[in-house]
Amino acid sequence: MKHILIIFTLIFSTFSFAANASSWPTKDILIFTPYAPGNGGDILTRIIANALEKKFSKQFIVYNKPGAGTVIGTSFFIANNDPDEILFTSAAIISAKYTLNAATYDIFKDLVPVDIITETPFVLVTNNKYKTFNDFITNMRINGDKMGYGSTGWGSSSFLMGENLKHEFNSKINIVPYKATQEVLIDILAGRLDASFQPIQVVLPFIESGELTALVISSETRANKIPNVPTLSEIGYPQLDLSFWIGVFANKKMQPEHIKILKAALTEIKNDPKVIQTLADVGLLVKKPKKSFDDIIRDEFKVYEAIINKIKLIKK
Repeated sequence: MKHILIIFTLIFSTFSFAANASSWPTKDILIFTPYAPGNGGDILTRIIANALEKKFSKQFIVYNKPGAGTVIGTSFFIANNDPDEILFTSAAIISAKYTLNAATYDIFKDLVPVDIITETPFVLVTNNKYKTFNDFITNMRINGDKMGYGSTGWGSSSFLMGENLKHEFNSKINIVPYKATQEVLIDILAGRLDASFQPIQVVLPFIESGELTALVISSETRANKIPNVPTLSEIGYPQLDLSFWIGVFANKKMQPEHIKILKAALTEIKNDPKVIQTLADVGLLVKKPKKSFDDIIRDEFKVYEAIINKIKLIKK
C-alpha cells in the first residue's frame, strides 16, 4: 500500500509540474517594442505576435514605446518588471550601450535573451536622384556639406550606418535625426533628404513602386525581393556592413520553465512555412544560428565597440 501511495504521489507531482509548465501563458501578454508603429521592428513584432496568438489562443498585445535609439522602450520594459511580458528589439540595444548615457541597463543582468528571430537587412535608399552607390558616394565626397542623410536618432542603427559611411569617405554629409523611419522617408520622397539606410521591410513597398531607388544592401547575400541591388561586400565595402537582427528578450523574473515554453514556441514559429513566407514577403529571412543568442550578443558587443572607436563617437 505504501508503494502504491508513493507511485501515485510521483504521478501526481509529474502531472502537476507538467500542468504548471504548460500553463504559460495564463493571460494576455504584453509585447514591448521600442519602435514606432510601422517601423521595421514593429512590422516584425506584429507578424510574430500574430503567430503566438494562434499558438497559445491568447492575445499578444504589441505596445510601442519608441525613442532614444530604443533606450526608452527597453528601460520602460525593465522598469515595468512584469515576469510575463516580452521585449522584441534589435541589435540597436547593443549600439545604444556605447552611444547613449541613458542606456544604463545591463543586457545580461536585467534581461534574458530568449531567441533571435530574423536578420534585418538595411537598404540605402534615395529619391531616384542617384542611380548607383558610386554616384551617391562621388557626390557625397564633393558636396557632402550640402547633403542630408536621415537617421532615427543618435545611437540608432540607421545613425550608426550613416556615421560609418561618413567616416569611411571623409565626408561632411549632414546626419539629420528623426523620431521615426516614416518621417525620414517622407523627407527623402520630398527631396529634403538625399538618402538613408533603413530596414528592408519598411522601404520595400517604395522600392517596388519606383518611388525610391535602392543603391546597396547591408546583408551577407542579395535579397530575393530586390535581387538587382548589390551588397556592400560585393561592391568592395565589407567594412561598412553591419549585422542587424531582431530578437526576443524575457523579463529577468520570468520563470525558467516559462522561458522554455516561449523558446520552443518561437522555434516552432520560425519553422512554420506560412510564417517564413510572410517574412520573406517583406524581405526578411528567419535566422537559425548555430550559436546561442547570448554568444551572438557578446560577439556583437566586440564588433560595435570596434566600429564606434574607429569613428570616434562619444556618448550623449
